[in-house]
Amino acid sequence: MNKLLKRLVTAAMVVVMFTVSFGSSVPVQAAASTVTITYNANGGTVYATGPEGNKQTVQKNIFEKIVPPSIVRDGYVLIGFDRLKKALYPDYYHYDQWYKFSSNVTLYAVWAKKSEVYDRYGDVFSYGIDLGTISGTLNEFSTNNWVGQSEAAKKKKATKLVSAVAALYGLSRVPTVVKDMPKEFNQNNTKGLYDSDNNTLYINPKLFKTFDTKYGDEASLGYHMAGTIVHEMRHAYQIERAHNPRCRIDALYRYNLRHYVKIKYDGNGNCLNRSAYRSQILEAEAFGIESLVALYLK
Repeated sequence: MNKLLKRLVTAAMVVVMFTVSFGSSVPVQAAASTVTITYNANGGTVYATGPEGNKQTVQKNIFEKIVPPSIVRDGYVLIGFDRLKKALYPDYYHYDQWYKFSSNVTLYAVWAKKSEVYDRYGDVFSYGIDLGTISGTLNEFSTNNWVGQSEAAKKKKATKLVSAVAALYGLSRVPTVVKDMPKEFNQNNTKGLYDSDNNTLYINPKLFKTFDTKYGDEASLGYHMAGTIVHEMRHAYQIERAHNPRCRIDALYRYNLRHYVKIKYDGNGNCLNRSAYRSQILEAEAFGIESLVALYLK
């Protein structure tokens, strides 16, 4: 083999070796796998479409938020989406959850009448519970068992009732009772408050006193205390159920939590939106169960 031929063979071998040793270090990028979500208004009207119209392309088996088009339906509120057209409550919520999809899917809008959420004042709810089972604990707030007690003793009674109601409602956590109100809340208008972030039930210190110009004498304050605890603990129940809906009313709780009507007062402490505030399902139900307390205070 002459010198020129040897040089050509050597150069070819170098090229091959270079290709083998360096070519394998660059991974081949596979095309991203996606699936398509198709949104069906299910009786509603598309108000505004997204960038892909009534569809959304998402990564396959990767958690993403669903972003449906804006849809409306007269007299109804949109509580979520489901794979079933006639679902009573949704499996997919478009405002605070992430989901992953393994294949193309059609999601149907799930609607609730506005009256299911915002026109519930005076309704008789089916709570599925019996306050009579804790009547002994409730009776601790009656005139004979409340009047003349120290504030420390009243705090113990309040804590005991909170535990009893938590068990009655089936709550997974028992809130801590605090004899105070957060500074941002007006103590003249608020008897109690449940803070879900800290799992704390705040009770207005006025209810531990012997008299208040708004709520009356000591016996009346005992009644207000028991009612406040049952009321606020119902909110604890509603929030817990809304975070993991198992039926239609849980989904309504979830919607109302996101679209809650806050109470408003004027400069003199007069409520400006009493009807709208009390008629939403979260408050209507809590006020309804609070009214039952009087049956067990002797």
